[in-house]
Amino acid sequence: MSRRFERGYRAVFGIHAGGLIRLISVASMIIIPTVVLHEIGLGLQFSAAVSLFYLLTSLILTLATMRIVGVGSFKMYYAIVGIVMVESVIIDSVMSIIERKPIVMAGTLASLVPLSMVVSLLKDPIGVRPTTGYLTDLTLLLAITVLLQLPIYLILDSLTHVYINMIKVIYLDLTLLIVSILIMLMLIMIHKVSGTLSYLKMFGAFIYTMITGDGSFMEFHLLKSSRDANVKIHVVHLKGGGDDAFVVVPYVHTGPISHVGGADFIPLLVKAAKSIKARVIYLHGVGGHEVDPASYDDTVSIVSSIRQAMVKLRLGNHSHVIKAKPIMTVESGDVRLLSIPIANGKNLVFVSRLKKSMDDIPTHVYNEVVKRLGSDVSRLIIIDSQNSFSSDNTWNDEDINDLINGLKRILDTPDEEGELRVKVSHIPRSKIPGSFMEIGDNGVYVMTITFNDERAALVIIDGNNIKPTLADEIRRRLREEGYIAEVATTDNHQYTGFFGKIGYRVVGDGVSQGDLIRLILDTVKGGETEDTEVSYMEFENKVHVVGSDGFYGITRAASSAIKLLPLHASLLFLAPIVLSIVATYLILH
Repeated sequence: MSRRFERGYRAVFGIHAGGLIRLISVASMIIIPTVVLHEIGLGLQFSAAVSLFYLLTSLILTLATMRIVGVGSFKMYYAIVGIVMVESVIIDSVMSIIERKPIVMAGTLASLVPLSMVVSLLKDPIGVRPTTGYLTDLTLLLAITVLLQLPIYLILDSLTHVYINMIKVIYLDLTLLIVSILIMLMLIMIHKVSGTLSYLKMFGAFIYTMITGDGSFMEFHLLKSSRDANVKIHVVHLKGGGDDAFVVVPYVHTGPISHVGGADFIPLLVKAAKSIKARVIYLHGVGGHEVDPASYDDTVSIVSSIRQAMVKLRLGNHSHVIKAKPIMTVESGDVRLLSIPIANGKNLVFVSRLKKSMDDIPTHVYNEVVKRLGSDVSRLIIIDSQNSFSSDNTWNDEDINDLINGLKRILDTPDEEGELRVKVSHIPRSKIPGSFMEIGDNGVYVMTITFNDERAALVIIDGNNIKPTLADEIRRRLREEGYIAEVATTDNHQYTGFFGKIGYRVVGDGVSQGDLIRLILDTVKGGETEDTEVSYMEFENKVHVVGSDGFYGITRAASSAIKLLPLHASLLFLAPIVLSIVATYLILH
């Protein structure tokens, strides 16, 4: 996912952004009108009354918007209304100073487009309404605003000695109504010309999903641009001692956002494993958001096929002695690899980065690996360790060469035959302080593996990447215990997009790092590896995946929106201010 895309989401919907906007808007509505109107000669009590009227209007507009849309919280809408009211206060104050008369809520009539746009998008998350629907919503909000505005003029006219020409006020209102409609039409036209109107409607479905938890409308948009794909799935059964565990590596991506597509993949997989009284270790295979399941039904289909594979493997033949590549680490340029024998002729290969962020191995990267290394690469189950969160998660030609060269060194290493000994331990999320919205349903798994006198420890955290410093410290502490160690997260997207918390919350942001490390070390020290029998299955499942035209289409639209940001800002903020001031001056002066 584009880091710029994530940062944009954080800026707009970050946990503190809405509260700050509401605070600024309330302060502006109280202070600015009181000071300005008193300065032009209106009594202090009347100036304060106008300020209170702005507050009352903001509350009524918020409640009216909630009523019109039917979904969403008061806080969310009040933050948007607050932006409108601050702009209105600025416009009204400037014109009041110029005219030396109280101008009230003229700016609101020219500033309602952002609020109206949100209303229109949320009323129609499928995106089938014509342009007239946007204008209808805007006109309704304008009518509500006029009905709120006129009484304050009548009150001021009757209680003060300031003469206010109501005919001119009505002319001004009609002019500003037309200004708002023209601004809305311009915005829609810009999106049509730039080819991003469909993504604007998809964004409405995205917001709808975030505030309701209903991902069906977002999936409707994703399915329209989805493609059929045969996704590869690796399943390993580990049986020994007290262990009855499965390692699952699907070459799909568990996204894109909470409640949509594959975001429920891991919770559903955990439930499927519990239904057959087994534990499951999910590892992030190859693929970025282009291989997100496009719908919940596609996710259920994949999980159901995995459950069937688990049942078959449990009843099938198992091997205690396997022949595979040894436990080994390889560094190649910016790529670090850890190879773990897991079944006869099969190795897990954990891919990490030394400098860049380890966040997804896109399909095109894997395709290049297969092209260059041929069928031999099928011996390796490639794992995206997802264990280093930073600003750059790209794969250029040099990075791909580093990955291919590292994998080739593993493939060129002779096979070894030996007994596989594994110990699987689980740390429930409930035992980890500060794990809320940071660690998913599957908690933390610790696997210790012994093969031909080499020992490795794998820490798999059900989370959405991890702070590099925390991952480094876990590896360092495990090396002190005599293990070749690696840390991986699942990239679960279980919480990505919760309203108010959009964007990644990586492991280490809030979780108690000291407690997490202590729990991991206690688990590793808690017992030796056990004789283990393994069985392995690889299969494909045909499902709809998002494809490059789906989720990445949104990121392209976001990039386009960034380029058009000056124009959008001019239309939404600068144009209303300038046009309102000009219209007010021409009509009222």
